[in-house]
Amino acid sequence: MGDGASTIALYAAAIAGLVWVLTPAIAFSLGLIRLRSEINPNSAGAEPKDDDPDYERRFRQFEALGFRAAGTSRESCWFMNPHQWRWKQHGGNRWMASPDGKVMIAFHRHIAIEPVRFSASTIFEGGGMVKTVYPGVGLARDSESFLRVEYLNIEPEDLVTRHQQHVDGFSQRCGRRATPATVAEVTAEEIIHDRRELSRMGRSSYNDILLFFLLPALFPPLPSRLVGAGLHRAAIGVCVGAAITALVRLVYIPAVRSRRVMATYSASRKAF
Repeated sequence: MGDGASTIALYAAAIAGLVWVLTPAIAFSLGLIRLRSEINPNSAGAEPKDDDPDYERRFRQFEALGFRAAGTSRESCWFMNPHQWRWKQHGGNRWMASPDGKVMIAFHRHIAIEPVRFSASTIFEGGGMVKTVYPGVGLARDSESFLRVEYLNIEPEDLVTRHQQHVDGFSQRCGRRATPATVAEVTAEEIIHDRRELSRMGRSSYNDILLFFLLPALFPPLPSRLVGAGLHRAAIGVCVGAAITALVRLVYIPAVRSRRVMATYSASRKAF
């Protein structure tokens, strides 16, 4: 009876492991990415509070340039890559708007301990967006409908100036005019382009599934006398693969991501 119960528990764990690992991969391959943004147009949500002096400093810099609080937003996504069920943005975005509404400033963080990030966005009649971002590594995404420029080191006044230059160049090249926008409108336009980018970038994550799940599942790194044969061996292999995958996804990847985020600011300080 004990052996039977143990076998049932093993098979149940193996099935749960298969579902947990493979469902995001299958959903992503079918294009079932669900990227959404919760919008709060209440400007008070973007006002700085006493517990975040770094954000208040940046907010006041843009306020001195004529920008005003415009609301908040927070993105979430189902199946944004082949190994993640659901992602929710850390802390969300806080927004400011230029007097004419044609430039929207967003503030956010990837992790709690980093300095606040900021970007400027402008959308165009008939579709299209220009986004100027700090911090970045100097890379650009450029297409007929989207331009993203990253700066390793830039202050708010210079970012606004550079952004306007990019907007003017994009407008001349594409024959479109910048238009005033709300937080909801800017976010909706950005989601269109982010979804395309997620589809492109996420394909490389299939390699992680092969390396950390399928290989251990097919060839369990355990002595043969402990693994057994047939379905028993397969179930143990799946459980081992799922455990390794969980360790990588829940511990290793977040740690690497945190180091990379903070390394961006180290490079930024050296650029001064």
